[in-house]
Amino acid sequence: MSDKAEYSREQFIDALTATYRYNKEEGDWDTDETEEQYLERLTKSSMDELVEDSCMD
Repeated sequence: MSDKAEYSREQFIDALTATYRYNKEEGDWDTDETEEQYLERLTKSSMDELVEDSCMD
């Protein structure tokens, strides 16, 4: 049995978008990228790129 959690691509993008919103509200996200631009970039990214974007292994 693996200890790794399995997430769908949609769940992963939802989690990254929620993190984006939280960090923008807190002033911790240093980017000019709008939420719509961020979501579009995530949607076009491969799963490996999404993992890299999240800074997770």
